[in-house]
Amino acid sequence: MSNQYIQVGSTVVMHFTIKLSDNSVAETTKKTTPARFTLTEESLQDPVERALVGKQAGEKVRVELSPEQGYGPVLDANIHTVELGRFPQRVELQAGDIYSFDKPNGESLTGVVMSIEDGIVRVDFNHPLAGKTLLCEMEILEVNAPEVLASEATLCD
Repeated sequence: MSNQYIQVGSTVVMHFTIKLSDNSVAETTKKTTPARFTLTEESLQDPVERALVGKQAGEKVRVELSPEQGYGPVLDANIHTVELGRFPQRVELQAGDIYSFDKPNGESLTGVVMSIEDGIVRVDFNHPLAGKTLLCEMEILEVNAPEVLASEATLCD
């Protein structure tokens, strides 16, 4: 275990768990590969990454995120209606179903079916964690010192 403290430029390896306010787990790396990232000046805008500064391997950090700090609020503009006839006939839709729509550029967009009434399907395209308060629990496994770039190094004769 290194004694490096997390700072801008550090590469961090950690496990994280994101929980909802009812303590249910939304996402975790505990049973998979730990997350690895490099802390940048830009990432310090993120309250989770900002909370890691000054910590070292072996420490645990907990951060509560408001909906605005997490995935944002639920936006009415992301709830759309689609005629039932635009879905393939073989698809039997029910409220709560997750459906993937193909966009003209070839990407897909996933939404949750909210309701089906009078041939109209209401689909929510907000992120599933939008509007939710989240608790992010992190266990720092490894901290690697920032690498000095050749352009930042001082050359001595």
